[in-house]
Amino acid sequence: MKPSSRLRPHIGIGYCNRPTPTAPVLVAVEPLRLLAPVQLLVDRVELAELRRADAAYTWRVVHTIHLPATGVGP
Repeated sequence: MKPSSRLRPHIGIGYCNRPTPTAPVLVAVEPLRLLAPVQLLVDRVELAELRRADAAYTWRVVHTIHLPATGVGP
């Protein structure tokens, strides 16, 4: 497996299924890069089955693992 040190948690903000100019997207999201990072508690991990039907995605949670709340706080 490849090292995971280069992976960063992220939130998707858009989806495009065709070639499009990137400049307007970059201009729109650039101010977000100036926001301070936030901490949050991840209390579970879910394995989801993702399906695409009729140009829409649906998913169902197959399994959930609840994580211990140790090491939380500043």
